[in-house]
Order: sequence, then structure tokens, then C-alpha cells
Amino acid sequence: MPIRPRYALFLISLSLLFMAGPSRAEQIPTALRGNSIILRWSEMRTWKRLEGRRAGQLFEKEFSASVTLYVSSQGRIFSKMERSSGQPVSNEISGSTDNVLQHWDFERDALVGYITAFERGVRRLQVDFSGRFDACSMSYVYGKLGGKEPVISDKGNLELVDFKVIAQACSVQKGNVFGGAQ
Repeated sequence: MPIRPRYALFLISLSLLFMAGPSRAEQIPTALRGNSIILRWSEMRTWKRLEGRRAGQLFEKEFSASVTLYVSSQGRIFSKMERSSGQPVSNEISGSTDNVLQHWDFERDALVGYITAFERGVRRLQVDFSGRFDACSMSYVYGKLGGKEPVISDKGNLELVDFKVIAQACSVQKGNVFGGAQ
């Protein structure tokens, strides 16, 4: 079965992460383990239609999402993403081989997630923490395949032209928000 372009970049970057350095679990600070992180954001996206009689037409659409993360005592990251429709997108363990939509890792004192929800392109979320890991802030950008290719919707019929952040929130909670063992 051929690999779709949106997964190719993800699979390449995932394989590079496994090739060198200490295990990702070892990199996660002890103070962050056993905590949950809740991310929420809304944005206004400007899309361009690529097909049909309205090809080339621009339109705006508001998008809201949330990502709930839990960092286990062993340093494994569990995540769940929901879109504005309220439908769960994915329930995953970061770094598992079944994980093709979300990948979370701890990089340079920040939790960084790569979420592929497009035919081409990726969303990179970064969570920065206070010194005690009891508060956080988030930021995100969209990445283009090869740095040049436009971000294309999951159905391949829309191109992301621009986005503006409307609201965002980040919080840290003690314990496992998924209700499992810590």
C-alpha cells in the first residue's frame, strides 16, 4: 500500500527520533511525570478552494480544538485530540507504531507535538512550562512539506492560506485525567 504524502514526512521524522540519543522517557523531567496537560485553542483559518466551479475562492472558517495529555510516571505520553465538532480524532500513546496523527516528545525544556491532520502539512504545538512544571503556555505553527508545499486539507480540496489565533489556554493538573493508573 503506498504511503500518503502527509504520513511520509511524519514517518521520516519519527524514524530519526528513534535513531540517536537517550530514550525520550529519560528526557522527561520527574516534576512533569504524573501530570496532565490540557491545551485548548481557537483560530480563524483562511482557505482557498482548489476544485470545482468556485476554485480559487477564499473563505474563512473558525476552528477550535483541544488536546489532553497525560505524562505517566514512566515518562510515556498519552494524548487525545478533539476538534470543534466534538468528535475524538485520536487516542494514542506518543511514539507508538500505531500513532500516525500525533507525536509528542520533550525537546529543550518544552513538550512538543507534531499533529498531522492534513493531506500535506503538519501542525507543531509547543508547550512551555514554569520552572516547577505547575503552569504552562502554548504556541503553534503550521509546517509545509519541504518548507515550500502548501498545507492541504485532509480531503485534498482546500489550501490553508492563513490562520489567526483567536484564543488559547494551557493548564497543568496533578494526576491522570484519563482515569487510569498513574
